[in-house]
Amino acid sequence: VGRRLRLLIGVGAGPVTVWAPTAISGVTNVVAKNTAVPTLAYTTGLSAPKRGKDVSVRDGSWSFTLNGDFTYQWQACDTTTTSSCSDISGETDKRYTPTALIVGKRLRVLVTYTSPTGDVLTSATAVSGVSVK
Repeated sequence: VGRRLRLLIGVGAGPVTVWAPTAISGVTNVVAKNTAVPTLAYTTGLSAPKRGKDVSVRDGSWSFTLNGDFTYQWQACDTTTTSSCSDISGETDKRYTPTALIVGKRLRVLVTYTSPTGDVLTSATAVSGVSVK
């Protein structure tokens, strides 16, 4: 970032090659960004999280995600505000099955994208509107 790029292009046949520099161009750092937030997906037939039934996260939409990696951290929340959320220890898969310890809590997932160049971006689902039954 902040550097300029000039290429030297060679064209020729046989022993004669003509080399010509390209114009100097600014290089910009293209960083991935979240364009649609992740969402929760409940077991077929359910509209809310339920103990013993899988909940999964849809990654949302991201720009420039070729060859990057997604990681997940499930959270339990006391209310619909994000400040009431805390990590559920060890729950880092795309899918989570709520246990009896989570009944009465609301769910949220932090979705983190890491690009091949090391850029790290995190987005989160909204806190579920309904607590785990």
